[in-house]
Amino acid sequence: MAEVIHHQLKQALATIHAIAHPVRVKILEHVLKKQPLLARDIYNTLQLSPAIASQQLRILKDAGLLRSKRRAKEVWYEPNIPKLKRVLLAAYTYCAD
Repeated sequence: MAEVIHHQLKQALATIHAIAHPVRVKILEHVLKKQPLLARDIYNTLQLSPAIASQQLRILKDAGLLRSKRRAKEVWYEPNIPKLKRVLLAAYTYCAD
């Protein structure tokens, strides 16, 4: 039981970490508006270096907030809507208390 709680806490902290950075918030907003998007479209539109964009996209993907699909040499990103809904509901519930 303690191991399950530890795993859930670790996941929650990874999610909080992922949404606690202004660049990652901008990426999420952008992908939500124009999904799915190529990685290069994300860094070009947001004026990020490819390395920075890649790092931030990986964090969002590892937290389960984004999904990626590789097609040939291109990587497409789309939001994980069910997970984002749960995160927003949890944040709303927390703030309402």
